[in-house]
Amino acid sequence: MFINAALTEKASFSKSPLRHATLLALTLGPRLSWALHHRDGTIKKGSSVFRSTDFEGVGMGYLRFRYFLEEIYTKSSNLDAVVFADVREHMTVHDAMVFGGFFAHLTAWCEWRYIPYINASLAAAKRLATGQDDPHVQRLVTSLRNRGYAMAERDSAEALALLDWAMHYERGIRK
Repeated sequence: MFINAALTEKASFSKSPLRHATLLALTLGPRLSWALHHRDGTIKKGSSVFRSTDFEGVGMGYLRFRYFLEEIYTKSSNLDAVVFADVREHMTVHDAMVFGGFFAHLTAWCEWRYIPYINASLAAAKRLATGQDDPHVQRLVTSLRNRGYAMAERDSAEALALLDWAMHYERGIRK
């Protein structure tokens, strides 16, 4: 339901111990970008929206997010780890509360499924990809394409940067 429109590409991480692992990279929020690296080296990526409508309760967005996680888990047949963007500063109190809700649901779901998870600095992932501290999204897309991600797009660029970071700094991800 949520990942049917995902784009697929093949990436090579010949030196990474995680090259044969299934990793999910997420940027948390009502508009979430994600990238899924399979054991065979293929990458699926995309973005999904988890907002409640005017006629639903506030929790429906979080419930859809949980369904999304279950769908990824069943379609990938297993997940070895989840990497997500750690956000330290928010524009508003509402943004902080929304992030906290997605963070709580993700970490509880990972604990329930016995999947290790790590919060990663999005700034560090972007710095690894571009060499700059706070690059414009288009520069990030261009840098990711130069690093071998042929289908890098605005919607999934941050998730791909997180995935790239995880493949290079995998020592923090352990069961």
